[in-house]
Amino acid sequence: MKLPLKITVISAFAVFTAATIAVIAVLNYFGNRNAILDNARASISQAAHAAELGVNQLVERAVRSIDTAAHLPSSIFDWRHPEPLLVTLSASLRSYPQYYGMFVGFPNGAFVQAISLIAPDGSHRTVAGIPEEAALAWRVIGPLVGKNGRHEKWWYFDKNGDELSDVSPLTRIHSSYDPRTRSWFREAQRTQSAVISDVYVFYSLKKPGITVSETVYHKPALSIGVDLSLEDLSDLTKQLSPGENGIVAVLDRDGLVIAHPEPEK
Repeated sequence: MKLPLKITVISAFAVFTAATIAVIAVLNYFGNRNAILDNARASISQAAHAAELGVNQLVERAVRSIDTAAHLPSSIFDWRHPEPLLVTLSASLRSYPQYYGMFVGFPNGAFVQAISLIAPDGSHRTVAGIPEEAALAWRVIGPLVGKNGRHEKWWYFDKNGDELSDVSPLTRIHSSYDPRTRSWFREAQRTQSAVISDVYVFYSLKKPGITVSETVYHKPALSIGVDLSLEDLSDLTKQLSPGENGIVAVLDRDGLVIAHPEPEK
């Protein structure tokens, strides 16, 4: 049955209108969807680039620091009289709070280390055996003497650089730590250039991190290094969240997550 013209026109107009609205809605949907996706991609890309830039700057700064220290006069690298070396290492730690520690390993097994106990955010790094009021610690381990092990001694300093007079320095007669067995020492010796370690647990902090190390210019049998705590890298990722629900994580070349806004995960 043929419909009256009026009804046909009205019906056709309604169908056309509905179809047009549907097309516009679909176009708007995909247009908005594409715009959202484009914005998300841009935000993620910017966050990833910023994270990469931040990590690279941190590592490059560490390389420059140890390279500068590695070119110090050879006379300063004396584990028997370590104060000048420790003062120099401590100055670098104060300049760059992202560093957890700087140290030198000797071919006879001796070890000289300065440790910063204040994180970049001002919080205190907890290290077993070190008093909470300490802002800086020095650690010296002598070489192996006979079969008696290595002599290890610690000193502690407050935020003003004054030694904590009411705290007795920790002394161990039989220290088991030997820098020559550590990858940061061995790889620097093997390559005779700056190297970045795989993730490992720091001996004193008991938390994961990476070490940048190289050999000493005038004494290539020595290795010098700086520790970067992954907690500090995690703080960097907290500042780079793309959007309200996005996160930035840092992975190593094996796909292991080494920095995350929520380190406990």
